[in-house]
Amino acid sequence: MTKARILNAWTGVIGVVAVLAALSVARAVFAPVAFALFLIALLWPLQRRFQARMPRLVALAATVVVLVTTFTAFASLAAWAFGRVGHWIVADIGRLQAYYDRTTLWLEEHGIAVASLWADHFNVGWLLALMQRFTSQVNTTLSFWVVVLVYVIIGLLEVDGTARKIEALPNRTIARLLGEGSAAAAAKFRRFMAVRTLMSLLTGVLVWLFATLFGLPLAREWGSSPSCSTTSRSSVPSSPPCSRPCSRWWSSGAGRPSWRCSPAST
Repeated sequence: MTKARILNAWTGVIGVVAVLAALSVARAVFAPVAFALFLIALLWPLQRRFQARMPRLVALAATVVVLVTTFTAFASLAAWAFGRVGHWIVADIGRLQAYYDRTTLWLEEHGIAVASLWADHFNVGWLLALMQRFTSQVNTTLSFWVVVLVYVIIGLLEVDGTARKIEALPNRTIARLLGEGSAAAAAKFRRFMAVRTLMSLLTGVLVWLFATLFGLPLAREWGSSPSCSTTSRSSVPSSPPCSRPCSRWWSSGAGRPSWRCSPAST
């Protein structure tokens, strides 16, 4: 009896490992399917309302338009915010270059050769590799979203049919568990996204108020960046750059870099 239990336990462990390994190998397929199911759970109430007022295919087209418009709006907002930050950095490149030169001089006086580090790690080859990785990531992301969109369209068309098949199962207990469990899971997903959206908007407003209160530049841009995290997790700097031009970058008497920020100009 003990040997049988040990054998069953090891069989279960091997089965779990095999399933996890299969999921890891097939993650390129399961990832868009999982995300499509998540979006279907969010979009189905809207699709159901549209179907009550218009033909099924027209309702599906309207739902897809709402989905694409929402993602386009968030992507445009993120692109506008980070584009404005990039323009600000380019416009202020002189001050940043002066700060870099002063910092490099101070480090070299303390025995740290920054120029050689830049030459070893930041060169043309590194830039080409970075651009290649960026292009590959953009291509992968676009392909992923196209596959997800196809799965969402197919899934929205199959929701009613799948519900009827579940209701027609001979085992009423399993049918009830599948139906009620799916509805409860979808409701939890929608509640999660509602709370996440509210928290993202609140975070954006607080960042905007903080930046405006302390006179930091690009307050609207930094405030809009956290709001974009509802649809996609972006790498947003934790704090905006200082808006006040530094009037003194070096203090020769102290023997170390020192700066003093003048009041922000309007």
